[in-house]
Amino acid sequence: MQRDNTFAVGVDIGGTNSQAAVISRDQGAIVSRVGQPTDAAKGPEAGLQAIGDLIAQAIAQADLDPADIAGIGVGCTGPLDVDKGLIMEPWTMPGWVDVPIVDHLVARFDRPVYLDNDCNVAALGEHWIGAGQGHKDMLYLTVSTGIGAGIIIDNRLRQGFGYNMGEVGLMSIDMDGPACFEGSSGCWEYLAAGPAIAQVARQQADQAFLAAANGDPDQITAAIVARLAGEGHPIARSIMEQEAYYLGVGLANLLVILAPEIVVMGGGVMKSWDVLAPAMIRIVRERTRLISSAQVIPIVRAQLELSAGFIGAARMVFQTER
Repeated sequence: MQRDNTFAVGVDIGGTNSQAAVISRDQGAIVSRVGQPTDAAKGPEAGLQAIGDLIAQAIAQADLDPADIAGIGVGCTGPLDVDKGLIMEPWTMPGWVDVPIVDHLVARFDRPVYLDNDCNVAALGEHWIGAGQGHKDMLYLTVSTGIGAGIIIDNRLRQGFGYNMGEVGLMSIDMDGPACFEGSSGCWEYLAAGPAIAQVARQQADQAFLAAANGDPDQITAAIVARLAGEGHPIARSIMEQEAYYLGVGLANLLVILAPEIVVMGGGVMKSWDVLAPAMIRIVRERTRLISSAQVIPIVRAQLELSAGFIGAARMVFQTER
């Protein structure tokens, strides 16, 4: 294999699993890909070693050396301090307090290392070779355990003051809604993220829900609700209709502010795209009627699925290398 600086390593660190891949600058081709459980409970020292080992495996599997790599991009669930290169105790990684992942990887591999949150790097991946390809202005939305956005304007990821642009899950869409985060109520992700779907279902569970969850209401998930809704279960359909409404309201708010060329929607809840999309898009169109361009903005499902994070992390390297 030709040895030059047309390759980058993209890393996707999640609370459950982590992946690393060598990506080619040419059309984002995946040259190698490895993954393993994150096992955050072992602590940050063991975790940093494991992440470094994962990167080394990806490089070796691609028949490359670290010197052949333009850099390493890392996407991780937040909060993060991007300037200092720190992971700052994500709730899915307890004990990972101010972990200097950038300095650690620079010292190990002697390559530039770039860090950003998982939603932003997924947005970069979808914009580069996924559903947002060819659009200079893109809104990427992930709906999973929480709700976040990656915002591309003029073909560049925008991060805002303090790198906090895109924390859209915190916006209130129901001023009279339930208390959620400190000092706030009716927040979008509190009402419309995956755990919210599951919570409502547990409160309304009948025998069909319990049967799907092996008799344990605590095991009812958003995926179970979506499956039952697709089978025509009336309570499940009602829950998913409410979910589509909440998603549509929040998305309409973002469209009138950002006016993107395309909206790309990813995350675990979007596995229920066929159930959610018709009503969600209808709500968006109804609530943006005064803006003619908003009526034709495509709202589509993400294409790259579990590959978006590491592809986008590598893209971060190619966009920022000197």
